[in-house]
Amino acid sequence: MKKSFLLVILLLVSQLNKLQAQTAVCFPSLVAINPATDTVCINQPVQFSSLISNASSYYWSFCSADLNTPATCTNIGKTFNYQRPSAIDIVQDSGIYYGFVLNDSSREILLLNYGNTLQNIPAVTNLGDLTGVLPVHPHSLFIVKDSANNEWHVFVGGGYDSASSSIARIDFGTSLNNTKPNIANFGNFMGVLNDPRGIFVGEEGGFWYGYCVNHNTDANGQYNLVSLQFNRNISNTPLMFGLGNPNGVLAQPTDMKAIHDCPTNFWFFYVTNLSNGNGSSLARLDFGASIATPNNAASTLAETNGQLFDPTALTITRDCGCYYIYITDYASNGYTVYKVCTCPTCGGATVSQFIDVNMDGPSGISSIIRDHDDVYAFVTNSADSSFTKMVVSHCDNATFPSSTMMNPPSVSFNDSGTYNIYYEINSGLPTIQTQCVQVYVHPYPGMGFPHDTTICHPLDTIGFYPESVDALSFSWTPDYNIKSLDSAGDAIKVWPEYSTTYYLKLNFSDGCIVDTPVHVTVVHVHADAGPDRTIADGASTILGGPLTSTGPNYTVRWFPSQFLSNPTALEPTATPPYDYTYYQEVDTTFIQTYPLDTFGGKPPTVDTITCTSIDTVVVHVVCNELNLPNAFVPGSVNPLTNHWGLINSQIIKLNYLKVFDRWGALVFETTDPTGKWDGMVNGKQADGGVYVWEADGFCNDGKKFTRKGNLTLIR
Repeated sequence: MKKSFLLVILLLVSQLNKLQAQTAVCFPSLVAINPATDTVCINQPVQFSSLISNASSYYWSFCSADLNTPATCTNIGKTFNYQRPSAIDIVQDSGIYYGFVLNDSSREILLLNYGNTLQNIPAVTNLGDLTGVLPVHPHSLFIVKDSANNEWHVFVGGGYDSASSSIARIDFGTSLNNTKPNIANFGNFMGVLNDPRGIFVGEEGGFWYGYCVNHNTDANGQYNLVSLQFNRNISNTPLMFGLGNPNGVLAQPTDMKAIHDCPTNFWFFYVTNLSNGNGSSLARLDFGASIATPNNAASTLAETNGQLFDPTALTITRDCGCYYIYITDYASNGYTVYKVCTCPTCGGATVSQFIDVNMDGPSGISSIIRDHDDVYAFVTNSADSSFTKMVVSHCDNATFPSSTMMNPPSVSFNDSGTYNIYYEINSGLPTIQTQCVQVYVHPYPGMGFPHDTTICHPLDTIGFYPESVDALSFSWTPDYNIKSLDSAGDAIKVWPEYSTTYYLKLNFSDGCIVDTPVHVTVVHVHADAGPDRTIADGASTILGGPLTSTGPNYTVRWFPSQFLSNPTALEPTATPPYDYTYYQEVDTTFIQTYPLDTFGGKPPTVDTITCTSIDTVVVHVVCNELNLPNAFVPGSVNPLTNHWGLINSQIIKLNYLKVFDRWGALVFETTDPTGKWDGMVNGKQADGGVYVWEADGFCNDGKKFTRKGNLTLIR
């Protein structure tokens, strides 16, 4: 009766700023929650499944990285042949992560190969200036794939002024692992470029469009948004047009990134400005529903006033319904995160600054990439030509971190908080799709709850008395040796015959369900003294039965200890002189640990518990036979064998006990029931051999006996 929490997911395209499929396609949100709540309790099972049944791969991350958590920034050194690097970006191609870095001072482009995980240190190939065609002072790049031809292209922009500015296209063909790509430099058509930054290229309706912003002003002192028109083929040399300064928001722009908002079906371009008259800023260009015919709407985002010092680059991602804009800052050697939820124009943004985080003059930042459970971004540092890795790591609060099944087992979380559930299909392919869903895990409501416990014997009864003022209902399962003690059904008594886990399910008004097990361990300690028995007077018997619990954790003790060979033996020998009752006691001792009482605030406790079982056996002793040894060893050190006589204890009168040698001569005689022959005759040792004995007397019940037999004297 576990709580089932069903999420049925058809996925949204993520990381649309990379435009893997080029055309921005928004899938409607088809996330269904059954029951209709995204709130659960600690340790409440959650079940996820997908309607996508024909994907090439599936990946679920149940404790995925949360972008509300600050990234861990690690400077991984200066050994990558960087020369004042100005820009970086990374994409995945056929399961391998590739990146590109632009060297400003040496006019080079570097190819990075991370292999199949961004945890690796990349292998670096210097592609140089590509026969002198790469733009001078390169500081802007954009990676795009033409899905129709399955070909990769990298656009690079550079230049100091209008005369030196240009944009080039590098053609890698079907694999980014091509170390000898072709390049075409478009120059500066009609002189509209002046230190271009923030290149973007995308396809819409069969036509290819591009945009960038000029860091420098034109002849009229105006900053320009530049349009690139490729027509139907991305390989065409684009026409370039200056679109002016939308609403005057451009002021020494340093970078620009685009993102498509699926709920509104609108395009938004974000721009970092070095100066807007009052300091650095972040601006948003509202393109509207098409990149072909952008609107002129634009605004400077007031939330960043005073939060940016010297912004150099930005990257954007959408994660669990919110947009996160990461902005590198040269002056602070850190980064700023601009977060806005619901929609880009809805307001309510939050701004967080992170200063001096293992960066040295950060100049470029890659796309934010989710590599399974963790999120990565990489920063180039132009001051010391080094490289910084940013990682937001996954949490460890799920019962298992991930699954590659289409329909994974249920998962639960051991602490309260908000958890990102990340789902990905067709990993590494152009058809990759992802979805993020958030689950809110509440602490346990106020309640008292029974802990696991132990009973010593099958069918022992124990009561459970949970308490909760806010619970709407109580229910216990399974229906096995269980009985309610009140009308509410919360208090119960159980008497299991074997170890059993019972489950108490409590429903609360906020959708939280506590479904917690209580395990009853049945120890099964058992004493078996054996059946009652009758023995002859003077005889012995072995006590104990086959059902006695044995093992290193069990202790056996017999009492009283009189007439026993060993009172701690599993099967001792008993020689009682008369009717006697023996008790077998079997103990087992163990440690019972009770965890922290989350509800009552009680600390963890440890108890020593002893389970005991006792059984009895009655030994009846009857005097219907004489008990005499058939041999003895005079002079031995064993007092039980160095004399010979009656073993009986219930003879009240002994008329005689006589011993004759083989010639019939009398060698020993006594009328004392306790009298013993020591093997001497007339002060001399009797010879070893066989002797004959005769006895006559009365038992304590009045029965007369007359017996004879043989004994052997051993020398």
